[in-house]
Amino acid sequence: MGKTIVFYGVYQIAIFAFLSLFDSARKDSVLLKIKLVKIGILRSEYNKPFNDLEILHNRYTTSNLLINKVDKSDIDEIYGNYQQYIEGTIDKEFYEFYLKNKLILLEDRYEYYDLAWRLSLILRKCK
Repeated sequence: MGKTIVFYGVYQIAIFAFLSLFDSARKDSVLLKIKLVKIGILRSEYNKPFNDLEILHNRYTTSNLLINKVDKSDIDEIYGNYQQYIEGTIDKEFYEFYLKNKLILLEDRYEYYDLAWRLSLILRKCK
């Protein structure tokens, strides 16, 4: 009985550590995208170029690192909308609406990783 309790305790600590690290990495990546969108909004308001986005997009598309598909998709989407704005395919109003809407979605995702129930495997699978 004692070994079972010790094993269960070690198991719980390992799960807690793994999920905490995983969620921290996801929060970090979402925070980067929030920063990009906020910079995009600011640059759009003052009609300034967004060179940082091109550099980041190039790094994501040419990197050999393991990059989350959702992160890559979000960066591609943000970059694609920026390119359409620069080319004149979409107007400033639509571009700013897109950025502000994306910001709301990303901030919601960021807050999602702070929820305490995320540290439970069962609740994580049910949600």
